[in-house]
Amino acid sequence: MKKFKFSTVFLLLTVFLITLFFGESEMAEAISHKANGSSSISAILFEDSNMNGKQDPNELGIEGITVRLFDDSGTEIAKTVTDREGKYIFGRLASEMYQLKIDFPTGYVRVTTGAIAFSSDGLSSYFELDNGETFTDGWIGFFQI
Repeated sequence: MKKFKFSTVFLLLTVFLITLFFGESEMAEAISHKANGSSSISAILFEDSNMNGKQDPNELGIEGITVRLFDDSGTEIAKTVTDREGKYIFGRLASEMYQLKIDFPTGYVRVTTGAIAFSSDGLSSYFELDNGETFTDGWIGFFQI
């Protein structure tokens, strides 16, 4: 029979008792509420080598860029990484105000964006999602330096 350390048993008992007496925290409720909606955010981060503000057939998406999603209180509620085509998506979102934070890729500078503005550190302006809306304006074209 496997022996458990006292600290492990104490930790598990503490978590159980806290859950039993206090239930789900307000933060957990807010996050689960935001993840049960019908809206989504999706876009592409790509190399805009001719800086014309659109992704041309020869301009590839940039894989591996971290994208974070914040609610209107500034709390990070989700994080993802762009796929091999440079695409990212956050789904099942509630109708709320949101903000994106994109970790700009090393060796690139931002040259074009969709309808929302991004600061030099990759933080977008706030935008509102309506029920069932698919928001696609969180895209950025980068130029490789």
